[in-house]
Amino acid sequence: MKEIEISGSLINSLDYLKIHGQRYFSAALQAAASIIKDETKKQLSSAIPRASEHNPKYNDTLLDAVRSTKTLGDEISVHILGSNASGSGTYRTRFFEDFTQERYQKVVNGKRLNKERYLGRVGGKRFFSTAISISAPQAMQEMQNRIDKLIDRANEQ
Repeated sequence: MKEIEISGSLINSLDYLKIHGQRYFSAALQAAASIIKDETKKQLSSAIPRASEHNPKYNDTLLDAVRSTKTLGDEISVHILGSNASGSGTYRTRFFEDFTQERYQKVVNGKRLNKERYLGRVGGKRFFSTAISISAPQAMQEMQNRIDKLIDRANEQ
């Protein structure tokens, strides 16, 4: 039968990880989400030059649509869905990420038009996909650095 000797420093390290670990993991996730969020805002600004300007019709800018939310458990989601608040125009960003079909107006004030009016289409800019592909390695590296720092601090205890 083998015996394992556990030193006091290992117990102290485990106690430190137990006490401070969750906080460090949450901070690492938040830092990674922040990196992705910042890159998404940068890509959105380059794809749509007036993304930071206020539209008189809406209460906020397109950049306000880039958000990070903490979900159940230890997950953080970065999305471009914006807000459902009244007067918010952030819902428009998803149209710029993908694209819309060609649209035609068939009825005006309850009257059918003889010829449909062409309303246009929005071409996809793919700013969110680009931002994720650019910033994902940086975000993973930041998380790894923060977790390594936690382990080093626990070993010092």
